[in-house]
Amino acid sequence: MTAISSDRATEIQYVCDDTGQTVSVIVPIEVWKRITSQQVESLVVEGLDSGEPIEVTEEWWNAKRDRLLEKLDGDSQ
Repeated sequence: MTAISSDRATEIQYVCDDTGQTVSVIVPIEVWKRITSQQVESLVVEGLDSGEPIEVTEEWWNAKRDRLLEKLDGDSQ
């Protein structure tokens, strides 16, 4: 696991031992100060084991945002 910090966030890069897949996670610095690297690694491994990987593209983010906005709009009515 590699951590690269700036004044606002920390980027964590983790290479999965089984697949060699690299996962990058950006954690706001205020969160990074409250958690340990073992907690982050545990969450990354849990995410890797959670199912089939997806490619997160601009189109995926737009669709995800639209679904969340629709859900929020439906909850407020």
